[in-house]
Amino acid sequence: AEAEANERVAHKDLQRARAEMQSSQANFKSVAASYRAALSKHKRYQSVAAEGALSVDHLEEAKLAVEQQQQVMASEQAAVTMQRETVAQQEEAVIAVQARLTKAQTYLNPSQAEIAIAEANIAQEEASGRATLATLAKEHQALLRQQLEIEKQFQRDRSELR
Repeated sequence: AEAEANERVAHKDLQRARAEMQSSQANFKSVAASYRAALSKHKRYQSVAAEGALSVDHLEEAKLAVEQQQQVMASEQAAVTMQRETVAQQEEAVIAVQARLTKAQTYLNPSQAEIAIAEANIAQEEASGRATLATLAKEHQALLRQQLEIEKQFQRDRSELR
């Protein structure tokens, strides 16, 4: 029961890690789209600024937006990488828990071969016990005969002495 509970917990942890990874991947895609939009805007501003129709401040703002989106994108990429590692660790944990569960089930539900071997050992021990009891019974009978002979001899000796 404990091993099965551990397996359920491990599976839930794995599902949670996968969901978090998907969320991180979606965030990364969103940030990548924002980066591409900022980059496109910056390129447009460069050509307009080259003609003198846009101030340098606006061009610098667009460039700053591109740099900020690059940093956010790098951060989100790191988060995705971390989530992938977490998923891999959770998958390994599930495999380990399943191995422990299988081992526990093997102990609780032995194979037919193991049962047959145990039954053969029990039958052999029972036969050995019966043989020992038969030997002891014979020895007991022999001792009783010997006792009877001794008692008869004692009675004869007693009779002779009178």
